[in-house]
Amino acid sequence: MDSLLSQWKNLKPLERLVVFKLLSVGKALELYGKVDHAEKYFLFCGLGPQAIAPVLENLSDRDRGLFVEIPKKFADDMIAALSKVA
Repeated sequence: MDSLLSQWKNLKPLERLVVFKLLSVGKALELYGKVDHAEKYFLFCGLGPQAIAPVLENLSDRDRGLFVEIPKKFADDMIAALSKVA
């Protein structure tokens, strides 16, 4: 995780969303807990599959299945983390 975090800001926004969606739910939650508030907001706004539509449009169903769908509980936790920062 440390190596990913050290390179995180060097990734383009779409690349960051793709990487986030390829992580297991546990690793995604770990990453989310370590980024700043602005990045948390960015990742939350990018939860829907439409956020990475340009990447998904030419993939097979099998390859689309590699992208993790964030469970509602995790999304609720993301909202709670965002609301803690003033």
